Amino acid sequence: MNRKLALENIETICPSLVTALRNSYSEPSDLFVNGTKLKSEEGVTQGDPLSMAMYGIAILPLIKRLNVTETSQKWYADDGNSAGERTKLRVVLRVLQEDGPNY
Repeated sequence: MNRKLALENIETICPSLVTALRNSYSEPSDLFVNGTKLKSEEGVTQGDPLSMAMYGIAILPLIKRLNVTETSQKWYADDGNSAGERTKLRVVLRVLQEDGPNY
């Protein structure tokens, strides 16, 4: 998940959460793995109580974008699926491949 775009989406969709989420996600955080420091710049942090809310709200624009595909979709947490005619499912795949990385 692109954190910058996620925070922009959340500011529009759910402004009451944006300040708390900016405090946690506006700058990369340090991760330490076997003595090596890595920067966490994408996605949400496991164990953060607000991570599910951030992810769920941030992904809403992509879900709405996929609603034009005439397929049946179900989304829960970080899982999504789509069912329908093969030609319509190809549209879902194309949208996810082309637009998905921006989210």
